[in-house]
Parts: sequence; C-alpha cells; structure tokens
Amino acid sequence: MKKLSNSAIVVITSRNAEKWTKQCVQSVLEQTHKDLGIVFIDDHSDDKTYEVAFGLLVNKSDAVVISRTDRRYAMENIDYAVRELCSNPDSVIFLVDGDDWLACPTAIGEMMEQHKTADVVWSRYQCTNGVGSCCGPLTDNDIRHHGWNTSHLRSFKKFLFDAIKSEDFLDVDGKMYKMTWDMAILMPILEQVPPSRRRFYGRVLYTYNRDNPNSDDKTNGAEQKRMDARIRSQKPYSLHPRYVV
Repeated sequence: MKKLSNSAIVVITSRNAEKWTKQCVQSVLEQTHKDLGIVFIDDHSDDKTYEVAFGLLVNKSDAVVISRTDRRYAMENIDYAVRELCSNPDSVIFLVDGDDWLACPTAIGEMMEQHKTADVVWSRYQCTNGVGSCCGPLTDNDIRHHGWNTSHLRSFKKFLFDAIKSEDFLDVDGKMYKMTWDMAILMPILEQVPPSRRRFYGRVLYTYNRDNPNSDDKTNGAEQKRMDARIRSQKPYSLHPRYVV
C-alpha cells in the first residue's frame, strides 16, 4: 500500500455517504495548499460511496482510496490511516467526515499557517441547518474535564497521534470505539502539547452536515454519552518528550 509523506494529509472516513461524497472530496481537491495528500477509506458502504471517491481520486498521485470488505468504524480506519499510511512524523493530519466538507479552498492553507507555531489547531465550523458552532479556545489545562471545544476542523502533527497507546482507543469489549473517536484522539493529543503549542483558529473552515439522518448523535446518543464518560475517566497523558527540556 502506498504511503504518504506530504506536509498536510487529509484523512476522510465514510460510510453510506454517496449523496455527499463528491462535495466532500472536491472541497479537498480544490484546496490551494499544494503539498496535500488524501486518504479516503470507505467503511463497507451499501451504496456507491467508494465508486464516487475512487472516480475523483484515481488519477491523483498523492491519494490512497480504500474500500473495506467488512465494517471497521471510523476510529479503526483513522488509526490505520495515520499509523500505517502516513510516513512523515511531522505531517499535519486533518480529519474530515465523509458526509461533511471544507468550507473554503483556503481552509488547509490557513490552518497550515497556524501550524508554523502550533502542533494542534482547530477552527470554527458551520452547520447545514444554520446552527452555530460550539468551538472555542481552551480555558484551563484539565483536558478530561473541560467542555468539548475542540471540534471541526481538527488538525495535529502525526507524531502526537503515534504516541497514543492503542489500548486507549479500546472500548469495554476490547474493540476500538465505534463513535466518540474525536474525543479519544484529541484529548490525549491536547494533553501532550503545552498550551503555547495549541491553537484555536476562529475562522469558519468546515461545514458539518446536519442533513444525514444516520449521524451518531441522532441514532446512538446514549452510547455516545457512555463512551464520553469512559474516555474522560482514562489516565491523562504527560507532555510529549519533544517538549520536555
């Protein structure tokens, strides 16, 4: 399998999002940042999500498109993409859901400017139904008990993801979380980074699709809350060795 070493890599995980796949992928292809890789993983869709993505990305040299033959869920797919398909520890990883899209062609470029002095950066987002975002800066250093402000568009250096223990992505059944993967990833990443290297960027750079009836918060709210509590109860991470003098 081809590996990517671009300065910026967008990881898209998707399932049964054929209706929005073209808009999602094209919003990434239209980015003005030049050194951009793309990983698209279709999670065993019942529709033509994979076919649409493959048709758009087949001729792009810095793209990997995967179709799962069994259901893996976003957490396992993201873990595989970042650990196995991204080879440069200093690549900035951007996470995009397959039914969402980037809000403007300069989104990645603007975030990469922030990454010149930060290692984890998140922006504001807009919703398709007009509801405002809950994103914002962190107001204290107790990440596990802080309100959830670290949402779309999320980005971080690969070396921070690589330092997360795989067992911290496992639910009570020993399998990777089927949802709340954003918290499972971002909480330990934020804990590894000193406040001076975390950055909230206040521009709206992401469109969160509220028109998909299969979104986890619409179908599995109770499970989301249970996993939220489990992740928050885990032992916090220490600063990454890169920051320890």
